[in-house]
Amino acid sequence: MFMENFREYLSSLGIFDKDKLETDYSDDNDYPDPLKNYLRPFDIQEEALRQLQSSPQNEPDDFEEDPGGDEGLLFNGADLALFQSQPQQHQEIEQNFSQGSAGSFFDVQPDELVGFENERVNNASLQSVPKSLSPVDNLCRISVIAPKYRPIFKNIPFFNVIQSKVLDPVLKSDRPVVVAAPTGSGKTVIFELAIVWLLMQIERESPGWTDFKIIYIAPVKALCSERLADWNEKFGCAGLSCSEVTGDMENTYNSALRKHQIILTTPEKWDSMTRRWKDNRSLVQHVRLILIDEVHLLNEERRGPILEAVVSRMKTVQLSLELEGHVQGVGPKGIRFLAVSATIPNIEDIAQWLGCRSPQPPLHFSVSEEERPVKLKKIVYGYDSRPGWSSFRFDMQLNYRLKEILLKHSDGKPSLIFCSTRKSVTQCSDILIKELVFMPSPKQKADIKSMVGKLMDKKIGDALNRGVGAHHAGMHKNDRQIVENLFKNGSLPVLVSTSTLAMGVNLPAHLVVIKSTEQYIGGAYAEYGENAVLQMMGRAGRPQYDTSATAVIMTKMSQKAKYERLVGGKQAIESTLHRHLAEHLNAEVVLQTITNLNLAMTWLRSTYLYVRACKNPRTYNLPNDNRVETHLNNLCMKEMTALAKCGVVIMDGCNITSTDAGKIMAKYCLSLQSMNQFFENVTNAMTMDNLLHIVSKCSEFEEYQLRVIEKRTLNELNKKIRYKVAGKVQSIQSKVFVLIQANLDGLQCQDVALQQESFKIMKVAQRVSKCLDEFIRSKSPADFSSVLNVLLLSKSIGKSMWYDSNLVAKQLTGIGPKYAETLVAAGKTSFRSIKESNPRDLERIMGIGTAKGNGFVSQATCLPDYELKLDSSKNELETVDLRVSCVLSNAADLRQGKTAGARHTSLFILADKTNNQVIYSEKISEGFYTVGIDKTELIKVDCPRKISEQMETSVEVADAPIFPVKSKSQPKKARAPTAKTKGDAAAKKKPSICTQTLEKYKMLPKQPSRIIRPQIQVCNLHDLNAVPIA
Repeated sequence: MFMENFREYLSSLGIFDKDKLETDYSDDNDYPDPLKNYLRPFDIQEEALRQLQSSPQNEPDDFEEDPGGDEGLLFNGADLALFQSQPQQHQEIEQNFSQGSAGSFFDVQPDELVGFENERVNNASLQSVPKSLSPVDNLCRISVIAPKYRPIFKNIPFFNVIQSKVLDPVLKSDRPVVVAAPTGSGKTVIFELAIVWLLMQIERESPGWTDFKIIYIAPVKALCSERLADWNEKFGCAGLSCSEVTGDMENTYNSALRKHQIILTTPEKWDSMTRRWKDNRSLVQHVRLILIDEVHLLNEERRGPILEAVVSRMKTVQLSLELEGHVQGVGPKGIRFLAVSATIPNIEDIAQWLGCRSPQPPLHFSVSEEERPVKLKKIVYGYDSRPGWSSFRFDMQLNYRLKEILLKHSDGKPSLIFCSTRKSVTQCSDILIKELVFMPSPKQKADIKSMVGKLMDKKIGDALNRGVGAHHAGMHKNDRQIVENLFKNGSLPVLVSTSTLAMGVNLPAHLVVIKSTEQYIGGAYAEYGENAVLQMMGRAGRPQYDTSATAVIMTKMSQKAKYERLVGGKQAIESTLHRHLAEHLNAEVVLQTITNLNLAMTWLRSTYLYVRACKNPRTYNLPNDNRVETHLNNLCMKEMTALAKCGVVIMDGCNITSTDAGKIMAKYCLSLQSMNQFFENVTNAMTMDNLLHIVSKCSEFEEYQLRVIEKRTLNELNKKIRYKVAGKVQSIQSKVFVLIQANLDGLQCQDVALQQESFKIMKVAQRVSKCLDEFIRSKSPADFSSVLNVLLLSKSIGKSMWYDSNLVAKQLTGIGPKYAETLVAAGKTSFRSIKESNPRDLERIMGIGTAKGNGFVSQATCLPDYELKLDSSKNELETVDLRVSCVLSNAADLRQGKTAGARHTSLFILADKTNNQVIYSEKISEGFYTVGIDKTELIKVDCPRKISEQMETSVEVADAPIFPVKSKSQPKKARAPTAKTKGDAAAKKKPSICTQTLEKYKMLPKQPSRIIRPQIQVCNLHDLNAVPIA
């Protein structure tokens, strides 16, 4: 009935011949199930567009700046009005459409079961057909783009209303641009237009220059990954390549970035890299365009301050390079900023901030919801919360309200429900299964059945068969991907999720429900951030899947008005930098951007905080008067004083300089709270237990929660780990303390959610432990036992295994825990034993195919093998001279291949064990030694009466596994006193220097086979970070 009405309608308008419609779009056409009976009007619409575009007058052969006449650059909206039904007619069509066989949810009534079919537009270009075009709308045709760049936009016949509105400013000027538009408006195309602008600029001024950099900044890794796949394909035709730079802090600059033009990154990662921009000049000096996605996240508590600081830093970098004359390359000399956001009322403030220091004034465009390609209906429902009800109880009650919402708003189309906790996801899914029935089509049923057998958790499969999927971070990654794919391809009508799906790839959700606006954080319930709510709502109605959508917020009656203002785009975006100002001021002091309070204020004026504080000072606890500058100056002084009190900066009159601790804090992006904790708790002779507690106390772990359901598992793990929590696990700190050790011990956690979280905790722990390592080594004089223990801890966390583990083989590529255990059972407990093994023996022990053993032996052979030579002599000044030579004995092997990596470094340490002090330390690079150069250092030690009876030297390889150190000694004339040990033959002969060589690749065994108590002792440390650690 619907198709007949639609054919009659088009025929009455004279668009198509009715007979042709009957022929080309008959019910017997082979449409992909389950889309067979849906959305044909849009296929007809696409066919009409293709006919119009195929006309010669609509597509000029050559690109022209101003073709004139009938070949104008603009596609008039009146031409498209043919395909837009009038409001009443459209309502009738929609009503007929909804009265088809697409009933999805209903009460459990045996006699009234109705099938579910997914309604989805199987055409990515539909986003260019705005539903609400009026005759005065002008849409730019693809012909406005130079022919060589048109393939980038091959999926769209013309630009939509929003893209057309901003096309000229983006494509024909270099002014900063900010666009605020609803989710699903095609904002990514605006970024692509800006890239084309840069390419045309470079082509005009100096063809062939490829060193330029384009930085795309998105709040989450998922968005970067999505853009990477898309843009590698699109811009490959233009000779550009992309590289994704995300993940936890990696404090090395990847030189491979130099060959890529587009870098996709997160605020956290770009912050880490630009904090050392003076070391990475070859990268930052070529940046010409910065694209900021989801810029409204500025008011997000964690990411917002980082994004704000990063953008302000790039402006400072640009100014510094210009003053130094280091801006290289051709094309635009400055950095152009282009940002997009959701609909917000104060978009001009963001434009003012991005345009600060720009030679040209910024532009901003705000697009209303009425111009959204997919119309989004926003509804806020308020519910009474009875006196005495907890937030948990209120959330539980909302589960029983979902049925009516789904029946009323889903229109038989896919629905996505967001819950605040994993437990809420499970409870919500169980209730929906009981209250609603899903009758799949044969194809949907087959799709689900084919995937259920691949699930790790079979309970998830039972829910999928009933039409409800669950998705949260506690699930196995494989299960999450299966559920996500089933929902994406239209086989799953309902998906219940935590905020894990709030960002990332597009999903075909016609209805989005936010069940409760509170989330459980830090042991208490708190309201979602405004950005989180906007992101979840933005999942509804994506252009390639739908033409209309609905977003429903379920909240307490007391909060209803607040969320009505938010969804109406009336909530201004504020800065959160003032709550994290100390950390970012310290980073700029380290960079020497700030060397006094005047420069601190200059930097602050480049921030979004300054823009908003001038307009809305009360939000930032500033008096509402005309002295905002004075108040902000006082705020800077307050934060600088806090930094100085901690010991990370020095304030000497007007001058501000950074200390070693401040540089370490900035390098590892640690909070001031964590650094204060280091200063308070780090003392002499720190044990491994002490150090683990210090790491666990850091504020970087505050975002994690201790759930009641986890306590039993954590307490069981606590019984098995090396250093135990006293009593029960009752805090986040204790949870982190237990999970770190559980990972190091290789303990299996049956709780999948806890296992997933422990991986994230270990990533943060790597960064924190490295920072603690450098902090302790920076103290003067450094405490040797503390230095040694923190080195071992940092390397252990880096490799997720204890430093004295026998399972060293699992650090080699191709050997997992099970193979490593097999090798240990056969006596292969060190890299040396693997290196000296017959490859065939390794294959036999592991039960693997031939030729693989050669690779394991080769990997062990290409680990650094250092040799230390120690000489000592007494001079006239009653001091002892130590001459230490370091030789890479297998340099020839490492020239063939480096198991530890090309950028691997090692740390040389000389310590006085009696006084427990580090005398000398230096980082060395293997690249220096592979060219055949030896390194010799002359170190003077105090007079022999004060010198310790034992000294220890070692080469500790950072960021690698474990390997041996050989040592040789050459006695000189004078001898310092040495201690005699009973049964120690070496001590009886009174050598000036005695040495010890550990044959195993294990760090400092507790009971070495040879006990030697010489004046100088040489032993080997194993690194568990990347490969050999010297």
